[in-house]
Amino acid sequence: GVGWNNAGPNKFGGITTSQSGYAISFNTGRHIVVQRTIWDADGTRVWTIGKPGLADKALILEPLVWHYLEISTFQGGLQVWLDGEVVVDVIDDMPLPPGAFQIGGADAGIFYFDAISVCGLEAPFGSMAVPVPVVTP
Repeated sequence: GVGWNNAGPNKFGGITTSQSGYAISFNTGRHIVVQRTIWDADGTRVWTIGKPGLADKALILEPLVWHYLEISTFQGGLQVWLDGEVVVDVIDDMPLPPGAFQIGGADAGIFYFDAISVCGLEAPFGSMAVPVPVVTP
């Protein structure tokens, strides 16, 4: 999965947080889940201002195939693009402040990442996807 707008400690939703961020997960149950995650100053998850179901959508990824992933947050909107197509497009009613990103696979298997870039936006995002070659690791 990918963590986006990860920050902390900060002030959000009327509390001091130890960490906040969007978790974008590609689950083995064949779906993509996007959630706003908030932890209070003591490191306890805060469900009242977290949003576990920001997006949950069926998405089947073929194993051993490279994909071009793009994530955009702009003025409360959060989009996830896969191979040039929007697969998640939601508005967060309490958008998180800017922050860092993280990548990881937890216990879901092995993921390979290449050519990561991060940039600021002054207008809504449009895909920059290029054709993705089929590569077997």
